[in-house]
Amino acid sequence: MVAEADSAAAVASGAARDPTGVLRINAPVTFAQMYLSEPIGTYLERYPKARIELVMSDRFVDLVDEGVDVAVRVSARLRDSSLVARKLATDRVIVCASPAYLDKHAEPKHPAELLHHACLRYALLKAHDEWRFREGGKSFTVPVEGRLCVADGAMLREAVVAGLGLAVFPSFMVTPDLRAGRLVSVLARYTFASLTVHALTPGAHPPAKVKAFVDLLAAYLRTPPWAAAKAQSSG
Repeated sequence: MVAEADSAAAVASGAARDPTGVLRINAPVTFAQMYLSEPIGTYLERYPKARIELVMSDRFVDLVDEGVDVAVRVSARLRDSSLVARKLATDRVIVCASPAYLDKHAEPKHPAELLHHACLRYALLKAHDEWRFREGGKSFTVPVEGRLCVADGAMLREAVVAGLGLAVFPSFMVTPDLRAGRLVSVLARYTFASLTVHALTPGAHPPAKVKAFVDLLAAYLRTPPWAAAKAQSSG
């Protein structure tokens, strides 16, 4: 009976039909730029009656108020339990610096030494959430006071590549830079909380256009593009 009820709800919401109409997607700016072009292109080619409106923003938007069909979120924990979440991939957080910066400043060997370094801040996170480390099974925060605070992840990455200081990044954002040697991972032995990539939808029975895109994105991220990269690390 439950299965029949779910099937009826899916049909009523349009899940039994081919995707049509406008699909409104919200995603973080850098993640969208680096990883959404291919799945979006596949979706548009596969479903000619569907259209996509992509809204890129690092700020968390209200899906209902903004009329968003599906949101991609990368975070350590989800904030809104009223949404339906589907796990797509996992990631890790790392501290990065440029080789030029490390040539001028002694590389930090322990997180406490960050107090003597130029630590750049991501404005959309609180410092105690951003600069949190684990050692010996215990979690602790380094109270850094960055002189540069940026609300755009791409700009923060460019500032670190330019040698302005160190910053915390999800690995998906800096994998190409680490691979090319433009950035170096530091303090790698001090583990951070892992991140999860989720697709969020407002309802339990999404229409066909939403389900098709989430399924396609899940398949694309089954082996995350950033996971196989060999990054340069200082150890």
